[in-house]
Parts: sequence; C-alpha cells; structure tokens
Amino acid sequence: ALWRYALFVLVVLGALLGGAVVSWFLRHYATRLTARTPWNLDDHLVSNAAQPAQLVVQTLGIWLGLMLLVVGSMPIAIVGLCTRLAMTVVAAAVLWYLSRLVDVADRYLRTLAERDDNPLDTTVVDVARRAMRISVLVIGIVFIGNNLLDWDITALLASAGVVGLALAFAAQDTIANFFGTLMVLVDRPFRVGERVVIDGADGPVESIGFCSTRIRTLDGHLVTLPNKSVANAKIENVGRR
Repeated sequence: ALWRYALFVLVVLGALLGGAVVSWFLRHYATRLTARTPWNLDDHLVSNAAQPAQLVVQTLGIWLGLMLLVVGSMPIAIVGLCTRLAMTVVAAAVLWYLSRLVDVADRYLRTLAERDDNPLDTTVVDVARRAMRISVLVIGIVFIGNNLLDWDITALLASAGVVGLALAFAAQDTIANFFGTLMVLVDRPFRVGERVVIDGADGPVESIGFCSTRIRTLDGHLVTLPNKSVANAKIENVGRR
C-alpha cells in the first residue's frame, strides 16, 4: 500500500535526523555537563560515544521502517534477515565504541608512563593496548557469530583447539619468545633508551617487541635478539651504573 511507503520514508528520515540530534547532544551539551566534574574520564566516555550512538539510532530507525514496510507482505526469512543485519550493525557500533575506549585507556596509561614518579613503562602500555584491541575483536566476533549469525561456537572452539595445538608444535620458538617478552616486561632489567650489553651487543635499546628486542650498537648496527634468549641471558645495564 502507498501509505506503507510514505510511513517508511518518514521513519527513515526521522531516524537520520534523530541520530544527528543524539550526536549533537553528546558532542555539545553532554560534554558541558561532564566538563564540570573534576576528572576527565567521563569527558572521553561521552565524546567518544557520539558517532557510535548516532549509528545505533539510525540503524534501529531504518530497521523499524523496514519492519513497517515488509511485515505481512514478505516471507519470515526476509524479516529475520533484516533483523539480523540491523543487530549486527548495532553490535559493530558497540565494538567501535569499545575500540575508542581502548584508545582513551592507551592515552591515559601513556601519560602515566611518561611521569618520572611512576614505574609504568611505555613498553608495557604498548603490549596492553594490543592485548585490549585483540580482546575486543575476539569478543565481538564471538558475540556476533553466536547470537546473530547462528555459528556453532562449540564446534569452532573445538576446531580452534586442534589448530592451536598444531600451531603450538610448529611455533614453539614464537611462544617461547612471547613468554620471554613477559619476563622482560615483568622483571624490567632495562628500558627503551638505556644502554645495555646482551650477548656481546652493546648499545641503547631501540624497542621491545612481542618476540624480539632491538639494540642499536655503538657503531650503528641494528641487532635483533629473540626475547627467549634475552630472558635467559646475562644483561649488563650500562645506563643504570
């Protein structure tokens, strides 16, 4: 019926306008309220929610318009497909917001690491940021697959366990290097920028990665040492003498 098309257009336009209003409210009005508080965390929570909230409102509005248009005239499978697509976009918007919060946490931890009176190291911040991003991604994939796409998560986890076991045998050195990285970060025998002597390599530490540590020797050469060797090596920290 013609009135269904007219209602669909009105609902979609209202959703687009409503999403823009929600984004404007969070950017301009809600941030003024949070600016009155003595801490900055709520400012970042509100300001980073503007675009994801706009996407959620507009997606739900378009989904509502489609439901008013197709319910009763389209097969149930089409209606279910539209609903799943809408919920997938909403879940993606939530993951987008969580990813932005990871950036907020990264900036906050990095600010703490740059203070002289704080023992936190920037290398630990880099590892924590990567771990948080991977965690958000994995949680999002599992949630969307299990609740919206009807994946058999149990079978996937079983398959992942078999594949992971095979990869563990094939990548023993990589796993050993990763645990060596954890030992270096926990024990902290050196920091980035300090001059060290490890296995004959003498120079400042340029970076500490997931699997290796890079040292720029005094004659300009770049030496890459696997972290499993660094964790077991005798380390002479010249920069702390």
